[in-house]
Amino acid sequence: MIGFHPMMVALSLVVAMVAAGAGLAAADLDRGLQTRGPAVLGLTLAIVGGHYASIAALQFQLGGVAPIDGVDSSGLAYSVAGAAIFVLFLASIAALFDRRFEALAAIEAKRNETQLRAILEQTPVGIIVADAPGGEIRFANSEAEHLMGHALVGQSIASEKAAYGPIDEQGRRRSAESSPLMRAVRRGYRTERLIQRYRRPDGAVVMLEMAAAPIRDADGRVVQGATTFHDVTAKLKAEEALRQSQRMEGIGQLTGGVAHDFNNVLTAVLGSLSLAVRRVSDDRAREQIENAMQAAERGAKLTSQLLAFSRRQRLEPQPVDLNAMIERLGGLFAGTLGGMVKVEHELAAGLPPAMADTAQLELALLNLALNARDAMPRGGLLRLSTALVTLGEPRGPIEPESGRYLAVAVADSGPGMSPEVAERAFEPFFTTKPQGLGSGLGLSQVLGLAKQLGGGLRLTTAPGEGAAVTIYLPVSAVPAKPEPPPDEAPRAVEGATVLVVDDDADVRRFVVDLLAESGYTVSSAEDGPAGLRALSEQGPFDLLLLDFAMPGMTGTEVARSVRALDPEQPVLMMTGYLEHEAVLSELGVQPMLQKPFDPSDLLYRVSNLIRPRD
Repeated sequence: MIGFHPMMVALSLVVAMVAAGAGLAAADLDRGLQTRGPAVLGLTLAIVGGHYASIAALQFQLGGVAPIDGVDSSGLAYSVAGAAIFVLFLASIAALFDRRFEALAAIEAKRNETQLRAILEQTPVGIIVADAPGGEIRFANSEAEHLMGHALVGQSIASEKAAYGPIDEQGRRRSAESSPLMRAVRRGYRTERLIQRYRRPDGAVVMLEMAAAPIRDADGRVVQGATTFHDVTAKLKAEEALRQSQRMEGIGQLTGGVAHDFNNVLTAVLGSLSLAVRRVSDDRAREQIENAMQAAERGAKLTSQLLAFSRRQRLEPQPVDLNAMIERLGGLFAGTLGGMVKVEHELAAGLPPAMADTAQLELALLNLALNARDAMPRGGLLRLSTALVTLGEPRGPIEPESGRYLAVAVADSGPGMSPEVAERAFEPFFTTKPQGLGSGLGLSQVLGLAKQLGGGLRLTTAPGEGAAVTIYLPVSAVPAKPEPPPDEAPRAVEGATVLVVDDDADVRRFVVDLLAESGYTVSSAEDGPAGLRALSEQGPFDLLLLDFAMPGMTGTEVARSVRALDPEQPVLMMTGYLEHEAVLSELGVQPMLQKPFDPSDLLYRVSNLIRPRD
């Protein structure tokens, strides 16, 4: 009869439950009793079954029942019991290793989290993570808080009560719903490269380039949103300065080309009028011709301003005593500005000379003074000042590079300029004066002159605080010398020959007539190849008078061909603008004659270049 011992069964039950519970507890301490209880019960029943089977087998033998042929019942019982104990031992070992692996995995996860947080903190890009859908910020790195100027963690991006935050172009606070991060957590939208204005608590406004994206769980639901951003304020300002510089350069190229063509016209007009006035005896006719000459001279002044703006005029920089120049201009300013404008000087003593073109600098100062007078229709104060200064990095495209400069400033007590007007003040043809009262080239001409000399400008103005334009000029390495009085133009050398090469028929005709009337033997050619043919067929000539810009073959190329055969051949180059000064300097083609020119100036240059005959 099969039987069992109750105490043995109870003891095996207790042992199995304790062993199974300990094993499961060691396997997963994080699980609750609801999950752990059924597991303990199942493992207990399995162990009890093993023990019961061994005891039952043992009782078969003790009860006198005949053993199964060939099978040792005691050995079978001990084997089953030993196998059960061995399985329990393996289960305990597996549980301990599983727990150890989980602990190692937790340590590695913590290390990775720490490393990731350190990386995010050191990233030079602002990073914010917010919960969905409320928008409460859970993480913000130090760069994000630096860019926005305040603490972020724990705040809600949906708040619109703070004075700081995203603003529109008029400075008004934007709705929180327009935030890329809010759109990510509320609607699951992804945003790429959105530039947004942001006002910080200190009042500063920065331009932030932002990107945002939703973070979804395994089921595709938005649980968080993340945004990255960085400050592009300086980049946008630099791009705007580059666009402004490109616009100015484009306008400069256009105005330089227009001025060149216009100078050819003015050269013919002024030259012809100067020749005509000599032949007219009627006073009324002479007066009309002189009026026409004055109008043409105003046109020449306008083209000079265009060339100064486009930086294509030929300058003759020399050491200039700024204080002496301003003192010398005092009488001119007093007569030009009128009695309602008081002129004061603040001239620093002991200044080194500046490197500048005297005539062009005087014209620039006069332009600034006239602008100041127009800004003070009821009178006011005009202050001229000089100083030696050291400048740092330029704050805009009109300012010079860092270094030492001589500064000459023209300041007025007028109404000043608004930021919008100041931003466009140096654009050519921009003027706030009524139509017909200003060309809008005064300030652009001054800027072109300063830049061409290697300096720059600075405009200081505000509504109600007047305006001051400061010209920065390079410091001369040699002292200034007083200008010698002009020598009287010598008479033409009898029998001297001149070849005039110019593609403009009107200019060519005027120059030929002027030289012929002065006693020179003159030949002419309409372009470079024709000039070279005339030189080989009719030459040699005592002087070649060449136009710089001609189609097909420029004056430079003609001069180079002539100098290859006769390095001593005198050459005088005429130009309406100068764009390739370095090439001309290499050829030694000096001096240059800027169109339009005074007839007496042409005769003076020609007579000085022709070598006297033996």
